Amino acid sequence: MTLTSNGLNYDVFRTTELLENSISESTWTWLTQAVVGTTLTLSNQPWPNAFYVLGKPCDCDGDNLTDAFEQLVSKTDPSAYSTRGDGIDDYTAYYQGRNLYVPGSVPDTNGIVNLQVFTPLRGTPNITSL
Repeated sequence: MTLTSNGLNYDVFRTTELLENSISESTWTWLTQAVVGTTLTLSNQPWPNAFYVLGKPCDCDGDNLTDAFEQLVSKTDPSAYSTRGDGIDDYTAYYQGRNLYVPGSVPDTNGIVNLQVFTPLRGTPNITSL
């Protein structure tokens, strides 16, 4: 598949299934970002069941995730720096595998990173090597 940018920067997303013909409800994968004036060739794509969306790489809330990525992939609020409301930006929460909607430490909600955050114990822990 070959896409031409027509003078704009854009992100490229793919899904293999449109749920109820809904773009926002489907599960999307970010593929790449293309620059102005380039032609992008995508190889090894899951034909014939592949659907593509081009998204403008605007990050209106300044959390280092583009608005299109937030709407399609992470499903976070593109107008909020911290969808969780705890001051941790959506980029950090997403890539650390935190629950994107609940403040605190809920591990591995997105399947990308297997991370668990533990609350420190009071006093000096007794550590024994196995």
